[in-house]
Amino acid sequence: GSETAHQFSEVPNACANPYLTRDTAVGLLNSQRVNVNPTAEHVPSLQSQCRYGARGDPGSVSYVFKFMLSDMFDLDKVLEQQVDFNATFANDGMTPNQIMDHPGKRAYAFLRGDRATLFVITGIKGSRDSVGRSREFVAQYHLDRPDLSEEARLDALLNQASLHMQHWTQN
Repeated sequence: GSETAHQFSEVPNACANPYLTRDTAVGLLNSQRVNVNPTAEHVPSLQSQCRYGARGDPGSVSYVFKFMLSDMFDLDKVLEQQVDFNATFANDGMTPNQIMDHPGKRAYAFLRGDRATLFVITGIKGSRDSVGRSREFVAQYHLDRPDLSEEARLDALLNQASLHMQHWTQN
């Protein structure tokens, strides 16, 4: 089925398999010495974030999965220009380097310095919030690797997001 046929009652745990595990961080950071950041948290009704850093080496990787209001990110109801503006706002006002139709329903690439950020509007509905408003499930990926090109960092994140979209839409 299509992504819009799917719904999550809770946000998946970003630090659990098949997402940002220690092994995944080791591969993405090309370092055997990684530590999970103490800011990792899982609040199933709202968001889950996981971050690893390479000990002794520059570099970090993080995933943030969260529910956001449908009024901001439902591509079937909100004008594309407004969604683009909202995605920019949700990413600290940065202008995206690329806007893509996949993975998910729409994806935004932000490339700044040694960091690549990928923001994905999955098209998967979330549970309603505490006052009954419809929510959308979004995923945000960051990779800081000074030894990789912008293209290589973005490719690594696109690969992860594509695998997650397959997992989410097949289950």
